[in-house]
Amino acid sequence: MTDSGGSGSLDAFMLELFCSEVETQVTLLSDGLLTLEGAPQDAAGLEALMRAAHSIKGAARIVQLEVVVELAHALEDGFVAAQEGRLVLAGETRSTARRYHGDDPQPQRVGRPGAALE
Repeated sequence: MTDSGGSGSLDAFMLELFCSEVETQVTLLSDGLLTLEGAPQDAAGLEALMRAAHSIKGAARIVQLEVVVELAHALEDGFVAAQEGRLVLAGETRSTARRYHGDDPQPQRVGRPGAALE
């Protein structure tokens, strides 16, 4: 995906938009997972998580990041399974969300492409 001038500025712009969208949706996912700690079968909470994963999938598809599309699709499937009672989100799910929130003694940091990690 490049602009007609071939400069790649459209690619850079779209990737920046993608990163911004994913950052927003990952925050929603993380907050939602922490909220589900007290009510792992909360229908509204699970629906919000599924929508966030769906948004990531769509954004990844636009910038042609197939591995992210597949990951987001797997998340969607997991949230649908939880909505249907076939899966209960607990344990490692919550610890992953805590790492994102900085509550883990050894957090994993993710940065934008080309940016230095803090």
